[in-house]
Order: sequence, then structure tokens, then C-alpha cells
Amino acid sequence: MNARLHPPYQWCHQWLQSDIDDNLRNDNGIIDPYEANLPPAGCSLIPSTRSSYQNLLLFPSTSSSQHGDNKEGNNNLDGVTTTNNKLAFCGIAKNGITNWIQLLRFIIGAPDYLSVPYQKHDWKKFQFDSLDEDVQFKILNDESYTFAAFFRDPAERLLSLYLDKINGSDERWKNHFVSRYGLNDTPTFEEFVKMIDRERASCPFNGRNSARLGGIDWCTDEHWAPQTFNCGLSEFLPRFKFIGSLNRIEHQAKQVLQHVGLWESYGRYYHEEKTFIPHSSCVVPPPELKVGDTLSGFQQQQHRMIKKKTARTKDQGTMKFAHHSTQSQSKLDKYYTEELQVIVKRLYANDYKVWNLIKDEEDLVSGSELAMKLSST
Repeated sequence: MNARLHPPYQWCHQWLQSDIDDNLRNDNGIIDPYEANLPPAGCSLIPSTRSSYQNLLLFPSTSSSQHGDNKEGNNNLDGVTTTNNKLAFCGIAKNGITNWIQLLRFIIGAPDYLSVPYQKHDWKKFQFDSLDEDVQFKILNDESYTFAAFFRDPAERLLSLYLDKINGSDERWKNHFVSRYGLNDTPTFEEFVKMIDRERASCPFNGRNSARLGGIDWCTDEHWAPQTFNCGLSEFLPRFKFIGSLNRIEHQAKQVLQHVGLWESYGRYYHEEKTFIPHSSCVVPPPELKVGDTLSGFQQQQHRMIKKKTARTKDQGTMKFAHHSTQSQSKLDKYYTEELQVIVKRLYANDYKVWNLIKDEEDLVSGSELAMKLSST
């Protein structure tokens, strides 16, 4: 990965320092990272930019006295069921981040935790990006925080984005994309991939124009930016205790929550009945449970449903996936030509380096182990 990237408390200072040549700033005084040879802002203090850390979620911890006994056997990675560890979860767009925000809202007691969370404000104080830089610095160096992230096959993730946000059934999203990027119509998947494959020499922060689509870099929209561009993964991968795969989300999400003491106290009691996908304006009430009902548990029921749907196609084809409602795994061959596969593997080369090391692992992998393997290749 890129050795010149730095954690957020350094990024903010670099971007805001007053001694940077004015020739490197645009008309609004914003520094162009290409011209100044800087990485993007790691905080949200810079107008019109996104933070690499904006989706790093700090889950509230529970005391040991709140944890239940481990009646399901010892599945905790450290061999204990009680811990004072705190979870710092890296939510990556198109990797199930909505589910984890809903879990966070469940933990803090939001009755409508199944609602689309992005217009809710109760969880935003748990965002790492909202903290002062000195607090960020302490958290990054506080060993009681367990950093975790889940990766997804880059080709599946990009196709899922296209089928969900760009050319899906929701006309609002389709119109938003066309309008935001100044297009005449919804692009085909091939057109979209080739748009983002274009090189650029600056960050077009503003304006409704297709130039904002070009380039896989630090200015790229978070929905198709590389997964390694999130939460400091490209700067200090060893800080992450757990890196998981969406293909093993049922088992590995439970492992993460057990390690930080949130499974017995909250995760196992999380319940969802996804009979419909709510719009962002919907307020979804909590599930109606009766005595004797079986709780689904966080990320447990959804995965079981997916396994039932995909079991009959297990041996068909060579590229199969196991996550997301758009069922992009069944459409991969339809949308990807050989040429597009080559382009995506090149654009997301760093993501593939990580993905290829974890995709077949049943259990979570540590960032330190991945960093060692990556350094030897």
C-alpha cells in the first residue's frame, strides 16, 4: 500500500497548514491533493470532501457483569466470554454498513433500530470522525479498542453498487446519479466501469459533470472507492485485530461481537424480519415478538436465508457470491466481460491483495498477519 499515507490527526494538519503555496489551492482555498502531493483529509474539516474515517464506528462497551454465560460453547477467539474490549468497527460502503449501524442503534436503545439509519442522529456521536483530533489520537493508540472490518469480493461489490444505486429499481437513486454527474442517461455497466477507469490529474470537488466519475483515487465516491481506502486500512493495517469476509458473515460477525462482549448482551437478542426494504423516510417499528419466538441474532437469519437460496446453484459456474439483496452473484457472468474483469482487477488491485488472503478463511484474520503476508509478496 502507499507508504506516504498518514493517520487523520496528521492529515488534518497537513491540509490546513497555512504555509502551503497558494498556487496549490483552488478558488475556494481548498488544496488539490494531486498538486500538493498529499493524501485526502482524514477528517471532515475540509469542505466538499469526505473523510476516510467517516464510517469508523465506536461501539459502546458493556461491563463484565452484563454478559451472560456462554451456553453455546467456547466460540470466543480469546477463550473468554467476558471482556473490557471496545469495538471500533470500520463500516465500508456496500459491505453491509447499514446492518452494523442498525446494531449500534439497537445497542443504544433506539426502538426503530430497523429503520434506514442515515437520517437519524442518535448514532452519529459514535462516529470516530466527529471527535477532536487529540481524542482520535488516543483511540488509535488505545489497545482496549478492537478494530475490525469486513471485506467483499471487489467485482461483486462494484456490480452490487451498480445494480443498487445506479441502475436499480428505485428511480430516485437512478435520477440522483444521472443528475449528480451530469449524464444524459443511466450508463450501462460497461460504460460505468470505463468511466471510472479514466485517469485524472485533479479532484473536481464541485459541479455536476462526468469528470467527477473518472479515477479510482482518494477523491472517488465512497460507494466505489477501494475498500482499503477506509478507516486507515492502507496506513496501519496491523492496527486491525480482525479482518473478515462477507462470505463468512454469520460466523465471523458473531466472533467479533463475542470478543468485545456484545454478543451475549446484545447480538444474540437482535431480531429482524426483513419483509420489505424501507425507504429512508420510513420509520420501522421494532419486531412484534411473542413468547416462544426464536430470535434471529445479528447477521444470523439473513445468512441462513441466503444459504437456502444459493444452495441449489453451489456448483454452477466458477464465480459465486453469498451476500446482498441485489443477488449480484447470479448476475456476474451476465455483466462482466473478460475485458471488464481485467479492468476491475487492475483498479482494485490492493483490495484483491487482501481479499485473496481472506476469502477462503473460515475464521477472522488479524491485520498483523495480513500485513506480514503482503510485505512478503
